[in-house]
Amino acid sequence: MVKRFHIPIRFIEVLANNNGGYYSFLAYSEDGTDVKNYHMSVKFPNSLQNLAIYFRFDVSNDNVFCIAFGQQIEPVKAALPQIFSTDRPKPTSSSQVSTDPFKIIEVITSETLGWMESERLTFDLEVRRLEAKTGMSGHHSDVDSRLEAKHMGELISDLHKCGGQLSFFERMCEFQARWIGWLRCQHSWINEIRTGTNDFRKMDAVYRPSVSKVAASLDLGASFATERHEQVKTLNNRIKIQLSIAASLSAQNDTQNNIAIAEASRRIALETRLDSDAMKTIAALTMAYLPGTFVATLFGMVFFNVGSDPNSKFSVNAKWWIYLAATIPLTILTVSLWLGWVKYKRSRRKKFEDSIDLTEKRV
Repeated sequence: MVKRFHIPIRFIEVLANNNGGYYSFLAYSEDGTDVKNYHMSVKFPNSLQNLAIYFRFDVSNDNVFCIAFGQQIEPVKAALPQIFSTDRPKPTSSSQVSTDPFKIIEVITSETLGWMESERLTFDLEVRRLEAKTGMSGHHSDVDSRLEAKHMGELISDLHKCGGQLSFFERMCEFQARWIGWLRCQHSWINEIRTGTNDFRKMDAVYRPSVSKVAASLDLGASFATERHEQVKTLNNRIKIQLSIAASLSAQNDTQNNIAIAEASRRIALETRLDSDAMKTIAALTMAYLPGTFVATLFGMVFFNVGSDPNSKFSVNAKWWIYLAATIPLTILTVSLWLGWVKYKRSRRKKFEDSIDLTEKRV
């Protein structure tokens, strides 16, 4: 297609530009004195219907060649028969009216303005919906759709998503406003080459009606595009305000939760202190009764004979060493097991702490 229609290879480079771009140039005759062709290419940012345009105007025979790629080109195709007739002769007298070569560009521009306005209305409704969830909106509503503070995390996520989409849409609006302003200059430039003047009053009547209509449409489109860009910037600022409000409400909820946790911790500490006082009382009573209990237990064993008769003598059984032989090893075993358990727990804790330190170093 590039070779067949003599499309500059630079147009392929423009197609690959996802951020959007445009350019134009003039092709002169072999002797370099007369303008032969005017070439223009534009590629909109990807989200704008993937629209790309190549436009060529042959100055010598007043013919237009235009290729448009995109997802919604049908309205443009439907308007083509009304713009250019297949057997349109070149005007030879003031009784005929010449179609402005930029008419097709003006129609495509009008379509993109409609697409962008539809997107802006969608974003406007979405921003209003999100504003209603915080309860901080400039639009009155009889329905209270404010979210509870515990759901603010989800709202913040939605606000970030909408803000990202709005930022890209703002870039698209800014691109469209700059492009239409550039088109106005290009239109004036081409008509000066084509008619010899930029002044409608001095322009031949054959060209004046069509040129003036296209110029007026581009001027109006530039105003619409600039105003829409400002509206989208306002929507973006409203999203940023709602993010601040949602973050503040979420922080207030976190503060309330922290206060509740602190109050619960205070009650637990008080109950722990009361339990500690009770344990101290039990320990004190145990210490008080422990010596007497030990003495009573010791002399109650069969190794000692105190006797109930006042005249009886105190005697110790010759096998009293059995008590020591059983008690001392059991005491040593119990203490050893306790020390081994404490050492094992310390070793496990040290390994866990070392693994945490190693993970933090890797991160």
